[in-house]
Amino acid sequence: MDHHCPWVNNCIGFYNRKFFIQLLFYFFLSILYLDFVYIPYTYNSILKLYKNRFTGKISFIFYHFFIILNHGITLTLTYLDFEFFKFHLKLIFKNCTTIETLDPEFEKKNKFNLSFRENWEQVMGIDKLFWFIPLITESGYPKGDGLTWPVNELGDEFNENLTKSNKGLEKTKSDSTFNTNTKLKGGNYGSNSTAYESNNNVIRKNLGNNVINDIGSKNIEMAEKNESK
Repeated sequence: MDHHCPWVNNCIGFYNRKFFIQLLFYFFLSILYLDFVYIPYTYNSILKLYKNRFTGKISFIFYHFFIILNHGITLTLTYLDFEFFKFHLKLIFKNCTTIETLDPEFEKKNKFNLSFRENWEQVMGIDKLFWFIPLITESGYPKGDGLTWPVNELGDEFNENLTKSNKGLEKTKSDSTFNTNTKLKGGNYGSNSTAYESNNNVIRKNLGNNVINDIGSKNIEMAEKNESK
């Protein structure tokens, strides 16, 4: 995901980022067109306000004032949209997202930054015609699947370091398992076995005593019965 846009009430991601860029581009062209259309009207209103600055009615002043104000608003929107559009073009050419720019160190460690052309095609697709037409066709899709991304030499170095660290963890894990098994076989297992045997001897001894006590009590009962007879 690139960011959530309140103006289109949707999240901008892999499959609709192209349309978002086209929206900024065509909005800029539209508002720029209005800027040029307003020029003669604004110029005329300024002249009339100046000539009738002492004799003009309130309605006359407000009418021409709002024409000038509208032109000022369109000029402001043109500037803001241009800066916003320029910002997102910069992100495309560096192959990063708005969220990733929150990390000030990301540009130094950006492993997804390829060439300008490859970065552009990952957003706008490979068909030059559909760079400007807001339609999705087979050749107009963004390049890739949105899940796996090609990386530059920084990414290759990162993957190598990750592989080495994983191998180191596997070796440490195997050594730890070996040491644990050795301890069980050599020391702990023997002590556990001895404790088990001693417990069995105690149980056997207690059972034997109980049996003897039962036999003795039965003999006493039989002797008492014989005496009573």
